[in-house]
Amino acid sequence: MGRPRSTEPSERERHYRLLLAELAKTGGTLRAFARSRGIAETTLAWWRHRIAMRDRECAVHNGSGNGVSLVPVEVVAPRATSGFVVELRSGRRLVVSPGFDAQELRRLVEALDAC
Repeated sequence: MGRPRSTEPSERERHYRLLLAELAKTGGTLRAFARSRGIAETTLAWWRHRIAMRDRECAVHNGSGNGVSLVPVEVVAPRATSGFVVELRSGRRLVVSPGFDAQELRRLVEALDAC
């Protein structure tokens, strides 16, 4: 049996994590970044792969399974956007919200006009 792996990253892994974070901030290519740092492109690519694998393993070990973290959210009804106001000949005003039923509104206006 092999020796158990530490859950703490090695000094070397921490070093490459910092480099990869810096690469991400630059938005450049891995090739150009490696060249600018005097690092073999394949070495940086290997560490990127290794760190991603380790992060996935840690996520599984910590219970998130697929590396996705879920957070609670609150679903709220959308705020009503501005509707409109219908002013009848009689002076009555109807405030109409978005999403109204046009046929119902027509019947209501006719009924109020008849009063």
